[in-house]
Amino acid sequence: MGSSVDRTLQQAIEAHRSGRLHDAERLYRAILQKQPWHTDANNGLGVLAGEVGKPELALPFLKTALESSPKRGELWIGYIRALIAANKAEMAERVLEQGRQVGLAGTAIDGLMEVLHVAKDRPVRHLTPELMGYQLRVLELRTSPFLEYPAHVHLETLARCNAACTFCPYPTLDRKGERMSDALIEKIISDLEDIPRSHRFQLSPFKVNEPFLDTRLFDLLDQFRDRLPHASVSLTSNATPITERTLDRLSGYPDLQYLWISFNDHRRDVYEKVMALPYERTIDRLDLIHRRKAEGSFGIRVVLSRVGDGSRVDREFPEWVKANYPLFDSWIFPRGEWLGQVDSTSSASPPNVGCIRWFDLSITATGIVAHCCMDGNAEHPIGDVTKSHLLEIYNHPEYRRLRESALSRLEAEPCRSCNFQ
Repeated sequence: MGSSVDRTLQQAIEAHRSGRLHDAERLYRAILQKQPWHTDANNGLGVLAGEVGKPELALPFLKTALESSPKRGELWIGYIRALIAANKAEMAERVLEQGRQVGLAGTAIDGLMEVLHVAKDRPVRHLTPELMGYQLRVLELRTSPFLEYPAHVHLETLARCNAACTFCPYPTLDRKGERMSDALIEKIISDLEDIPRSHRFQLSPFKVNEPFLDTRLFDLLDQFRDRLPHASVSLTSNATPITERTLDRLSGYPDLQYLWISFNDHRRDVYEKVMALPYERTIDRLDLIHRRKAEGSFGIRVVLSRVGDGSRVDREFPEWVKANYPLFDSWIFPRGEWLGQVDSTSSASPPNVGCIRWFDLSITATGIVAHCCMDGNAEHPIGDVTKSHLLEIYNHPEYRRLRESALSRLEAEPCRSCNFQ
């Protein structure tokens, strides 16, 4: 029975990692039917519940996992995080103290202590569980190596796109068509080499552009692989430039984190209005990629995303993806206002939390480093990589202050006007 359970657990973990959450839940529960106290299955179900914004449901699973393996520090941390997200700060404080008495320590624990301080003494204690979980991630980043080194680097090598999305600032971009010089790309990669190899970070050749339009993309991927092995590389595209040959070449980079495809609407007329791209061409490309995945010749994770509007279509889109492209994952992004750089009908107020984007670097094709990924026009620059080392820009005192001490985006400009999460 043990080997069968082990196989099921590996299948559950793989489904969880790839975003197939219903499959992961089914497999975790199948294990618990045989072994109700199984540590990893209970922990997996608890983590899954937290990820979908249901920390109350996560608690009994995470508590069982901790009780079955009390020497595993990450289980203490997971249970305490869920208690905080469920607005049970006093209980979380008691559990944290129990953990410290048995030797629980480290930067993650420091982060939890800070979160508890916020949860008890600041207005954010009234946040929804989802926003409390978000704030928890911000404060844990603050007490991690990401304080010193970026979590995600966006690198726009060619400010060009073949779409004109209504939710994107590209149509009015001042730097449209700007091509980053080879010398500047070399300088940026050299700067990134100064990040310790022990520090894993995400690297995306994308900001407000279509990366497959830059003929240097695969040369870039080669350099990233050879010189930045600690970078987890991801690609974002609208899929239309992707060909059979492109997929053949991409298959040579099996360690790519994912291929993220901005699709946005499965309805032909709305898609063409929103994206300004021919629907049939995009569907042809999606069919091609899915066929290659089904044949086993393209193993990279593929995600189809939609910029949501709060309508019923946000619920229909994942169902359409599952029915038509079952080997792809789906994702709904909330619609952002790009710091006022795009007209929006959104009435959502900026939440009283920090921002995980404070731990990113967003480099435009001109070398100007934008304030964040939402600063599409780089109207709020934090530095210029043609003049300064990337890490000097990231650790500039004014920008670092956000990561070190700001508890809410409402305390900072231009963040106080941003509702993106």
